[in-house]
Amino acid sequence: MGLVIYKTIIAMEENRLIARMLAEDKTTSSSEVNAYRMQNVGGYTFSYIVGIILLAALWLCFVLSKTWQKGCCGLIIGVCGYYIIQSMYTTLLLLTCIGAIVIIFMNIKEEKKLVFGVLVIILAFSLVPIFEYLSKIFSDVLLGEKFDNIAKTLSGGGVDEL
Repeated sequence: MGLVIYKTIIAMEENRLIARMLAEDKTTSSSEVNAYRMQNVGGYTFSYIVGIILLAALWLCFVLSKTWQKGCCGLIIGVCGYYIIQSMYTTLLLLTCIGAIVIIFMNIKEEKKLVFGVLVIILAFSLVPIFEYLSKIFSDVLLGEKFDNIAKTLSGGGVDEL
């Protein structure tokens, strides 16, 4: 997994949309895209597996007791998070964030759950400004456009914005 993540991140530095291009059907894709496949560059399915690995590492941070193990899990979370942002799969990013919120909520102490729940509710009501801010941060890539479309939809633009 580490090798494929490494090779895919390197390939995304050359071509930001390579993970999306690898989602094409193998029989109709170009020889350039197939060459990336032969180099173990991950595509659509692999990107979602990285999201699952991130969530599993986050869960392990709560379960494991040794500091070095939590540190390793933190490193895995960082690498997977970087990969997810670089792959520009908005749905994957949103699902991973929702999964992380659920994992955190399920694993924090009872007395902190109310505070965390209130923070999540505040976050939910602040989604439009958050997505607008993220669209400005990622303005030079596809992810920025998608965040802008989500902000427009949530602010009353309708589903057609998506």
